[in-house]
Amino acid sequence: MDLDNEVFYWIERYLTGDMTPEEFSHFEMLLSNDASLKSKVERQRAFTGVLTEYGKRKLLLATLNKFHAELPLAELTNQYLPQETKFYQLWKKHRVGLAVAASVLILAISGSMIFMNLLKMEGQSTQVRALKRDMEGIKNSQHVLISKLGHSSNTVPKSVNFGGTGFLIDSKGYLVTNFHVVETLFL
Repeated sequence: MDLDNEVFYWIERYLTGDMTPEEFSHFEMLLSNDASLKSKVERQRAFTGVLTEYGKRKLLLATLNKFHAELPLAELTNQYLPQETKFYQLWKKHRVGLAVAASVLILAISGSMIFMNLLKMEGQSTQVRALKRDMEGIKNSQHVLISKLGHSSNTVPKSVNFGGTGFLIDSKGYLVTNFHVVETLFL
């Protein structure tokens, strides 16, 4: 037996507990003095652990396969899997037609909504035109009132420059504004 094989022989006996108490204490002493031997023992322990786990997994797999082979799968399948309902059978048979019908319905509803929005916007544009017409009438009546104000008095009107902001409060042409805007008219 060469040296490496003999070392692994003693390592294996140490890991499995097959040593006599004298051999065990002698081997422990060697381990404490030799780092290389200690490293070999740790590698062998890890390797043995991996092999043991692999063996356990193989045994479990074989047990599960044996159990699976003994199961009455046909009976269990019929007993526990849900049966197809009439609704599901109809769905499978007519799902393409239902999808087309749903698509047509969605398109019809979308088209109706778009058409209704267009009609609503057309009604709003009619209201906007009516509002513009009313505004033009108000502007014209303001011009008439301003021209009457300028010609109705017997005094010679002063040259007046005015400007400002204000807004109408009724259809007779009454304006609300700040005094500084019209102050020169009363001087």
